Amino acid sequence: MAGHMEAMLNTLLGFFRLESGKEEVNPVPFRLHTVIETLEADFMPLAADKNLFLNMESPRDRVVIGDKKRIVQIGHNLLSNAIKFTERGAVTLRMRFDNGTLQLSVEDTGTGMSAEEQARVFTAFERLPNAMAEEGVGLGLSIVKELVGLLGGTIELTSRKGSGSCFTVLLPLSTAEETVKKENGTRSLVQPFTVVALDNDTVLLAAVKEMFAHHGVMCTTCGCVRDLMECIRRQNYDLMITDLKMPQMNGFDVLKLLRTANVGNSRTIPVIAATASGGCNTADLHEAGFSACLKNRSPWKSCCKSVRDAWATKGSRSRSISMRCWSMATGWKCWRRLSGRQRTISRR
Repeated sequence: MAGHMEAMLNTLLGFFRLESGKEEVNPVPFRLHTVIETLEADFMPLAADKNLFLNMESPRDRVVIGDKKRIVQIGHNLLSNAIKFTERGAVTLRMRFDNGTLQLSVEDTGTGMSAEEQARVFTAFERLPNAMAEEGVGLGLSIVKELVGLLGGTIELTSRKGSGSCFTVLLPLSTAEETVKKENGTRSLVQPFTVVALDNDTVLLAAVKEMFAHHGVMCTTCGCVRDLMECIRRQNYDLMITDLKMPQMNGFDVLKLLRTANVGNSRTIPVIAATASGGCNTADLHEAGFSACLKNRSPWKSCCKSVRDAWATKGSRSRSISMRCWSMATGWKCWRRLSGRQRTISRR
């Protein structure tokens, strides 16, 4: 009961903040797929409890700039509403991104609404007849409308009594490659930050990729040196992370190979040495040419600072690197912990 009251209070406070204009947009780089993954994790169990199919259709993954938290909240409220008023059939969330516009739609096979009900559905504290038996304060869709307005978008509703409903949200978003921001009086291009990680532990690589993706960083993973060189041949990465202890070639040998090869930016890419044991001497690693060392308990923020310092000494990087998504002080220990996670969501 206390938890229910707290949730209702938080909903009320959130709505009043939006209505009063006190909320601000917080744009950050993020991957579109992470929105789908978050909503899947939250609503797959709820749909399963009602024997409903929950379908998720996502666009080609890419890094965009936008208020991810608000976009997830919009999807959350729309899915919650759809599942609540659908007794059989399916609920489908579709996401598309084209020409700077994100289209997010939620369609259900629920009770549907008459024209008169559709005119009232976004009104604050309005409770339609089919909602009287449900918990809530009648603010879910009102909050969606306020959030969409805050983000400069639009929302449309199509519905027919007895045939389900479809809410479609259009939001303007820029891709990370296109975003231009003002910094110290100059205009600089903010491009997606790219990382390539090398490790023979495939489970750990999957966890690393997931963690980076969650924070809007594009991470390519390689399980062997051959794959690594092929990736670097095809793309110039901003950063490389390599495990020091691998069966076929250790991190020191990998670094030597990179610096002697004439492949992509292999001779200049900053390389971080990662070790779970923490037994390596940092001075020796720097002497060997590593930009930083990520040890078992090394704070991630400190690691990022070391890499930025290494770039500064090169004097060759003209564009701004967005590091906002790395603000959390997590480290290699966190990655090891993440590698033990089991994904329980089955994609349809």
